[in-house]
This record gives sequence, C-alpha cells and structure tokens, in this order.
Amino acid sequence: MKGLGLPKYQYTFRDMKLGVMFLGYSDELSLSHSTLFTETIGEWLKNKGGQDRWRRVAE
Repeated sequence: MKGLGLPKYQYTFRDMKLGVMFLGYSDELSLSHSTLFTETIGEWLKNKGGQDRWRRVAE
C-alpha cells in the first residue's frame, strides 16, 4: 500500500441503529488524530444522528 501513497492507519466507527459508518485515515497513529475523529463523530451524532435515533426509538 505504501507504493500507492495510501494512509497507513484507518479509524472506524459504526452505529448499528442508525446504519452509518465513519472512516478516518491517517499516516501516523496519534492521540490528536483519534481525538479529532471521535470529536467529529460526537458532534455529528449530537447534531444529526442523535435526533434520528431517539425519534426511531419513540415510534
């Protein structure tokens, strides 16, 4: 994969209830990359995904 210039690491998060999957890629394994990935997902769930989840549960 190095010859193709692809990132070395993949971060993955999947929410089974919503049916969404987030993928993140980086060239180095670091706390800053993983924190940014999880914060981005958290914001999305708070702003979009969480609303859909609770709406489905209530129905």
